[in-house]
Amino acid sequence: MPRLTPAKRQRAAGRFKAGGDTEAGADALNMHMSTVYHLQQCFADTGSTAVMQRSGIPRSTSIRQDHQILRQRIRNRFHTATDTARKIIGNHQSPIGGQTAR
Repeated sequence: MPRLTPAKRQRAAGRFKAGGDTEAGADALNMHMSTVYHLQQCFADTGSTAVMQRSGIPRSTSIRQDHQILRQRIRNRFHTATDTARKIIGNHQSPIGGQTAR
């Protein structure tokens, strides 16, 4: 699911500040009601609509690169994961490891 644009997040927060109803705001912004509700809760807690940093290690490959790894693994079944990983460059222009290829 794609992330909301900052403009949509700000419009939802503006409706919340103006005292708008969650259901009416969801209809007006063409969003699901739970999305608007969670945005309002986040804004009430932090005072900001910015996307908060999530816990955990960031992805080293994109979805497209995952498919590329899968194609390599299917094409060369008898190569090790480390050999496959050497052929793929990660998101941050660094090589990925064998565990990522697995």
